[in-house]
Amino acid sequence: MKVLILHRIVYPKIVYGNGIDHDAHDVVYVGTADRLRDIPEGLRCRKLAREDLGDNVHDAVMAALRGETGFDRVISLSESELLEAAKVRDTLGVSGPGYAQARLVRDKVAMKQAVAAAGLDAPRFVAVSSLEAGAELTWTGKTVLKPTHGAGSEDVVIYPTAQQCLQALAERRTGIPALDETPALPKRYELEEFVTGAIIHLDGLVRDGQVQAVLGSRYIGTCQRYNENVPLGSYQFDLDAGVRRWVQRVIDAVQIRSGAFHLEGIESDRGLVFLEIGNRSGGAGVPQATSLAWDANFQRLELELLVGDCSADLSGLQRRGHYYGWYVVPGHLYGQGRWRASRAVDALRVDPRVVRWYERAESEGFDPKPDYDLASLPFGGIVGAETSEGVRVFMNALFAAIHWERHNESVQP
Repeated sequence: MKVLILHRIVYPKIVYGNGIDHDAHDVVYVGTADRLRDIPEGLRCRKLAREDLGDNVHDAVMAALRGETGFDRVISLSESELLEAAKVRDTLGVSGPGYAQARLVRDKVAMKQAVAAAGLDAPRFVAVSSLEAGAELTWTGKTVLKPTHGAGSEDVVIYPTAQQCLQALAERRTGIPALDETPALPKRYELEEFVTGAIIHLDGLVRDGQVQAVLGSRYIGTCQRYNENVPLGSYQFDLDAGVRRWVQRVIDAVQIRSGAFHLEGIESDRGLVFLEIGNRSGGAGVPQATSLAWDANFQRLELELLVGDCSADLSGLQRRGHYYGWYVVPGHLYGQGRWRASRAVDALRVDPRVVRWYERAESEGFDPKPDYDLASLPFGGIVGAETSEGVRVFMNALFAAIHWERHNESVQP
């Protein structure tokens, strides 16, 4: 089999060699020159350097291929390149999700339309492009302004009322450069009804359109608050049959046929409300926590499914003993301050629930953009316990044991 990989995420995070037999298949990596350097030298493959054309990855990939065809699979695990990979499939005539299907797991407007059409609850929404065409909001309360193709809650703003959101848009004072600094409003934004409730994420594997295995986790914090410098984590909990049926209905609605999924929902007063979904494994510590719970390599199984090499009985995957969770403490605002740890952290470092503990010194520096890599942050880690509550309690204790100190607060008069 001839496999084309759009290589964007650093190799050590995915380790394609674990799930794709590079000796059995002809594997071609295409990526920017700096990204191709992290592919192990001894790995049997070809590497094609492409230009950095920004979001226009399709054209850059096609130019790098120089007319080469005959691929059986086109794989991309980068959220930002899923649609571009679909365009490449369409151009090359390769099986797998084409552009129309990939939109359902990338475009937040398209996915909510599909889910609502299937009779499932989703937040009410209006695309910015529809507003310009005269559409009106059908709610008045708390409102979320977000990109339709975003990830990690980047450029997400929450307003107390719908009217305040509309006014901020009209007056170009949303705080989002793409909206405030252009004459015409970009089309890839939407307004969404804010639904109150705990946010959960459901992670699993699909084969031939059927959910084979799924794990549920409940967030502590939100990605949007993480961007504002608030710690984030999640801990696994048991799913009932009703939630499992709901997951399958969502998978059917957005037409996922194979691979992994990361699905988020809101536990609201009106029941479980769809939030968003991706046809790939989740970020931060989701793959590690899921692998530990199943005692199986989640990302390896994802890759095996994508190339059609998965012979494992996935229906047998279930939590084996402990519950697991992950946490991240942001470092992107270290230009303004730093996290201070109390003495309580000393006991948490050696707590038996710690599976992996990462702690990075301020002198090592941090990415100025929100980062979810556990080992690259002030604090990050994986926790396991005999009960779901045990994981939750540990994370809350850690978050309570650290506090943010702005630089001017540490200066003595």
